[in-house]
Amino acid sequence: MIPEVANNGLAAGASRAASVADTHRMDASDFEVPSLLPSPGMHAVVTRRGSWSPVGEGTFSSRFGMNLTLEPGPGFLPLTPGDAVVVTCGMVGQRLGVLAEFKESRGSTVVFRRRSAWHAVDTRVHPRYAARFEVEVSDAGGRFAGTVTDISRGGLALRAERSSSDAALRVRFDLGAGRALELPCEAVRRGAGEEACRFHLSFGELPAEAREAVDGLVARLMVEFEEQLLAG
Repeated sequence: MIPEVANNGLAAGASRAASVADTHRMDASDFEVPSLLPSPGMHAVVTRRGSWSPVGEGTFSSRFGMNLTLEPGPGFLPLTPGDAVVVTCGMVGQRLGVLAEFKESRGSTVVFRRRSAWHAVDTRVHPRYAARFEVEVSDAGGRFAGTVTDISRGGLALRAERSSSDAALRVRFDLGAGRALELPCEAVRRGAGEEACRFHLSFGELPAEAREAVDGLVARLMVEFEEQLLAG
């Protein structure tokens, strides 16, 4: 069955993440790996904790002790001191991420206080989050079982009990309480050899109810990822 994605569960996860952040204190003597530190001029994206919608984009300016500064780009949304965010810097696929909180605006820059160490993160257009739940996959030859291994707002990866050469597949999620969700998917990559039963699928155009369910699951997994990032 697909993990619970009810709003109260998501809120509880966000509350737990915020609680961890509030009790976790670091100082400038914390060990940092030079290869995992951003450089001035890197592209930066700021996202609210527990959200997939960016606050805005900008350019990484500097870091000093626990503070880091960015030059915000056009359309950067206003923040309130203490707002919890995730800051990622660098090229897609090679980004560094850190948990932070907004401190202040200072001239043409915005200042954040770092709340975790910098980590390498897999940040794509649609970030992927590790998951593990059973689904039913359909192709022209019938239905077969699969296990989702990661999911994003744009698609998922799964390992199935058999291979399929079909481009168009459907994945059925068991939501519990007698409810199910079936999503149209396109196979964008398949494994080879011993990995022939591994698929990378892209979601097609999703109806509103399906989009809401997928977004709810991804948001919950994001909260869990942030907790792990902070603990690391």
